[in-house]
Amino acid sequence: MEPPEGIVFAFAPDEPRYYERVKAVLADLHNAVELYREFATTYKAAMKKYLAYKDAEETVQGTSTSPQKVSPKVDANVPDAVKNKVNIDEEFKKTIQRFGKWLIEEASLKKSSANQYKTYIRKLRSAVDEQFGLGWFELLLLDYLKDLSEDKLIQCSAYIEDSIRNAPKSGRKAWNDWRSAFHRFEEFLHDIADVYNWDAETLGEELAKEPETKRRKIKPAKPIPEKEDGKNDAVIATYTHSELTRAFMGRLKTQSRYYPKSGLLFPTRLLTKIFKHSKRNIWIEWLKSDLKDMLLLAKGGLRISFSDVKQFEFHGDGTVLITKSDGATVIMMTHTADGKNIIIEQAKRGLRDVSIDHVKSLEGVLRRKKDSLSGLRQITELFFEFEKSVGCKLNPRAEKDWANDFYRQYRHILDTDEMRDLVVSDLKSLELEYELMDTRENAKKGKRI
Repeated sequence: MEPPEGIVFAFAPDEPRYYERVKAVLADLHNAVELYREFATTYKAAMKKYLAYKDAEETVQGTSTSPQKVSPKVDANVPDAVKNKVNIDEEFKKTIQRFGKWLIEEASLKKSSANQYKTYIRKLRSAVDEQFGLGWFELLLLDYLKDLSEDKLIQCSAYIEDSIRNAPKSGRKAWNDWRSAFHRFEEFLHDIADVYNWDAETLGEELAKEPETKRRKIKPAKPIPEKEDGKNDAVIATYTHSELTRAFMGRLKTQSRYYPKSGLLFPTRLLTKIFKHSKRNIWIEWLKSDLKDMLLLAKGGLRISFSDVKQFEFHGDGTVLITKSDGATVIMMTHTADGKNIIIEQAKRGLRDVSIDHVKSLEGVLRRKKDSLSGLRQITELFFEFEKSVGCKLNPRAEKDWANDFYRQYRHILDTDEMRDLVVSDLKSLELEYELMDTRENAKKGKRI
């Protein structure tokens, strides 16, 4: 038998290996053809999307006379946006999937609600990219996750607020839904970037190391007009009471604490897991009660409880306007790091500049009541036992890194009525109080402590 035409072998056809070698070569050829087909299909799909975009762009530019049909702009910072559109879409899909998972696991939403928020973000992305340029929303994600730059977050939030004010009555609901979803999306970004996991002491140390001249200054990406008195009163973000509750509850459930002097963990993520499947979630009830009584300071010496807050308005000059339940509005104030003076809150980066702090030092409370906190003491002992079992040093404050594995290993102890009863007893004896502070002042306070 002669070898197939075009294929030359370095051994005689009558050798036993001949047929096996032919078989192997043909298999290699088949695999090569399949790889080529796969590449061609992907390339064809990418070119199809690109050409469709170009055709649509030329059609709008050449034939449209309607002022509402504006051709998509390409951001100057994204010169290859069109060429990379397929990759951008794929990355955005992955981010949206992670967002949906976060909504279910961390924000405790039902799957149907999570899917609704994902849909809102997709629609918001289309509107934002049409306004600011192709790929702009994706840059918002990249800039934030890369160096925590909030320029585009602030710009996007201001654009949403402006759109709500200018939208016809029939279109206002959609923009309100998108705003709610965007606030959730901000929480998601903060959480995955560990923004809310930064404790005041660590943040204070980082600020102390960083020279004043090199500290990054956040500026709005889009200039906002100022009033005659020089104050910028443009609203860059609005949060309703329910949105604030979600954001603050998210922080209270994810701000782990460990103070070596007290020798006790206060693992909020772990406590959330321990009580998640209980018939009565006393942990969440306890947090909600503390949040309801949380103290806010306002101009004129007013002291307001969070339960009396209807809305926060963040303005371009950094001031925060509180709308109370009775409709009255006041300017938010904050304690300074020493706790003696009160100054105007400066929240130019929005909600991230507002920090939740303990009125009485948590470290001091834990240290004074250490002997009676049997539930927290047992959890702390289990943590150090777990650390030995994994064979490496763990950061007690980086709870996000170890909470899931720790819970799985000791679930037979943690997920029990006995443990929950001990923790409930501890929580009742702690009597913690919270207040809102300026994040920078809170950082200085943490460093001082």
